[in-house]
Amino acid sequence: MNEISSDLVLQKMREALNQLENAVEQGEDTTESAQALKTYSELMIEAGKSRGARQQKAAPPVQHAQISDLEKKPASPEGGHKQTVQKERPPIYDHGDEPESDSLLDF
Repeated sequence: MNEISSDLVLQKMREALNQLENAVEQGEDTTESAQALKTYSELMIEAGKSRGARQQKAAPPVQHAQISDLEKKPASPEGGHKQTVQKERPPIYDHGDEPESDSLLDF
């Protein structure tokens, strides 16, 4: 998003104020210059609000892990940790066809 610099808005406000002063001195209609000045003022107000909102939305502090968090602690049933039970699996080989090693190259 392109942001308009505050300096540029202030410069335009000065120009609109000068036009407003000239219009008042010459007795001309001041509506257009006053409306421009009002628009620039509202633009500055909105920019200030959005800057303030960005500054208020700071990230929450980061909590780093401690060494004690990484150490293994014994699981207790009360601590909400589930204990895994080793189930005995059925054999995958026929009786007498069991290989001598776990190598995939054993035929």
